[in-house]
Amino acid sequence: MSDLPPAEHDMTSIVLLGSFNPRIFQPAWFVAQGLLAPEEGTASTIQLINNDFCAFETDWCRVEVLGERCTFYSLAAPIVEALRDLALGTFRILRHTPIVKVGLNTHAHFAMPDRDVWNRFGHLLAPKDDLWSPILQKPGTLSLTIQGVRPDDYEGHINVKVEPSSRIEPGIFVETNEEFRLPNADSAEWVSEMIEAEWVKYRQRAEEIQGCCVVD
Repeated sequence: MSDLPPAEHDMTSIVLLGSFNPRIFQPAWFVAQGLLAPEEGTASTIQLINNDFCAFETDWCRVEVLGERCTFYSLAAPIVEALRDLALGTFRILRHTPIVKVGLNTHAHFAMPDRDVWNRFGHLLAPKDDLWSPILQKPGTLSLTIQGVRPDDYEGHINVKVEPSSRIEPGIFVETNEEFRLPNADSAEWVSEMIEAEWVKYRQRAEEIQGCCVVD
């Protein structure tokens, strides 16, 4: 294994499941709370805002909110810390919002040096000769998902998906999902505490996982 080259396309997302009022989450509210600069609010592109759904974009992030789901996406790199701060600031203010599950996610596409290396990595993920070659002609790896238990006291799992990139040829896509659950939560206070305590470790694990996805 080698050091991973910089991602050609990289996105971070923070997904929260609970009970939300989508109409609150509009650019003007974020500006009023000091979470976005006035010029960011003015320049935002609003997709839709009503009682059931809210979605808007700035030049660096996208916010989508349904009644049971709130998602913050990064649109430019490197702004992952700003995305974290936006989510933290939002639910410190809306601390009474019931949130029962959080996903901290990375989504990255990496270019491989050539198709031989790309194929070798696919065979490393899912060996073909002993199992699949006797059954299928020219078997190939389409997607592999691995799940591990959390290494801390939080409920949830760590999930990793690896598959061929849909953006780069030849390339690979690596997605990590750190899942945190508090099924009986009646507020968002645990979310702020968890993100503050676990963010650096989540980022380090994501980089370590991505670093395993290069073959010499």
